[in-house]
Amino acid sequence: ILDACRNNPFPRKDYWLRDQLITASGTGLAEVKSSQNALIAFATGPDAIAYDGTGNASPFSSAFSRRALAPNQEIRAVMAAVRRDVVAATKGKQVPWENSSLIDEVVLMHRANKPALPPVLERVVP
Repeated sequence: ILDACRNNPFPRKDYWLRDQLITASGTGLAEVKSSQNALIAFATGPDAIAYDGTGNASPFSSAFSRRALAPNQEIRAVMAAVRRDVVAATKGKQVPWENSSLIDEVVLMHRANKPALPPVLERVVP
């Protein structure tokens, strides 16, 4: 999971770096391919810029940290929820993107039962 889709600091035209010609690129990160049974998630799509947001974390980081802690959620469902949250928070200006070749289910917070609570909390937590 990567939240680093920022402006490219390099010029927008081809340039030389030592003896190698570097071809200019657009904004944001370029597309990255994954190997089998992998998921690479980005804060926004290729050649796009992720927004910092107004809080302590970006819209993507906020949504991911909140959604990833939900128990028994498969990662593709988590990422779809993150995408919806970010699109809503940025009014459609940022759309998280992923490159997935997953063939297995991946659950980040597997929980078979409800966690045990201290007796004082059992009365107030459903």
